[in-house]
Amino acid sequence: MKYALKITCIVILFLASVLLLISATTNAEADEVIAEADEIIETAEHYEETEPETVSLSYSEWQTQEAMDVWELGAYKYGISELDTTRALKLITIEGYHDSPLSYYVACCCWVRATEGYWGYGDLFSAFGEADTNYGEWMDCIEYEDWAVEYLRLCYEAPTYCRYCNGMTVPEAWIYEENGIYCWN
Repeated sequence: MKYALKITCIVILFLASVLLLISATTNAEADEVIAEADEIIETAEHYEETEPETVSLSYSEWQTQEAMDVWELGAYKYGISELDTTRALKLITIEGYHDSPLSYYVACCCWVRATEGYWGYGDLFSAFGEADTNYGEWMDCIEYEDWAVEYLRLCYEAPTYCRYCNGMTVPEAWIYEENGIYCWN
């Protein structure tokens, strides 16, 4: 029995020694990894925090835009000329969707064409009419309605990419419909 107790004690001491050795090795490796990490942190370049690129306006700029008229807002946010803003107002008016979200979508169609260089047409009127050659510079003599200003302001503040708005066809992937008139990209 004494012999078995000695062997058991030896085995227990051996196992404890192995565990201590493993623990010491693990701690030494951990200390080495921590030392390397500290060195990397100390030698790494520190960058100053910058405003994300997705932010287009600061709060003070946002407050300023509230005081701008629609012509200033179009020029400030998108580089749209006063002439094109006036022409967009005339197109919104002539399309005649008063008290309807369709006026917002007509405004967005104008915004797309004005910001994308009229798609190769000579002016905003022709770009809006595309194949319909009745749209043209003669429309400069048309007056616009006050309600059109609010729809264009809504567009300039939060535009939706909308390329077309009419009731001639049912497009495959439309984004808005009202009384058979569809808006789509």
